[in-house]
This record gives sequence, structure tokens and C-alpha cells, in this order.
Amino acid sequence: MAAYSEAIATVHNRFILKHQPFSQCCLMRRSKMEMYISTLEALAYYGPLKITRITYKAKMNCSQIKAILHDLIQKKLVEERVFKKNKVIYAATPKARTILSYFEELKEMLPIADD
Repeated sequence: MAAYSEAIATVHNRFILKHQPFSQCCLMRRSKMEMYISTLEALAYYGPLKITRITYKAKMNCSQIKAILHDLIQKKLVEERVFKKNKVIYAATPKARTILSYFEELKEMLPIADD
């Protein structure tokens, strides 16, 4: 019985060592600006997308994306398009692409080490 529990502990420890610790992977939060930027980057890079694709690309949940898209539409950074009568897609505007290019320049000018 002791050999069996040692074998289980060894397998469990190998699994734990391969993955990031819980404290590092789950407790980091993104700022609102980071969430806005990742949404705009997804739309600018992949083109017009449905809301489910945006959630996958930006790595956020649907309620967060809906709120962010609402704000970005009001600021004229994202436009809502309807196709096939009832399908809604979202696309980045030229203004959003300009903001992303400024943001990329800023990241290059101010290198910040990622921890």
C-alpha cells in the first residue's frame, strides 16, 4: 500500500512541476487598458470577428467583451456590422489601428520587463 501511495505522489509531483504554480497563473489581473488593447489587437489582426471569436482571441469571458465592445463602439474605435440578416460582427476602425500603432511605439520606447 505504501508503494502505491508513493507512486501516486511521484506522478502528482511530476504533474505539478510541469505547470505554473497556482499563485502565479491565477492571481494576475489585467488592467482595463490591457483588456481594451487585447480586444483591439484581436480585431485588428484577425479582421472582423463574431463575439465568440473575440473572447477566444482576447482571452476574456463574454460579459467582459460585451462591456468593452460597448465602450469601444461609443469611442468610435470599433464598428458593429450586420451580415446575413442577423449575424453581428465587430471590426476595428482606422482610428483603432492608429492607436494600436502608437501603443506599439510606446512599448518600444519604454521597455518594461515582464515578471
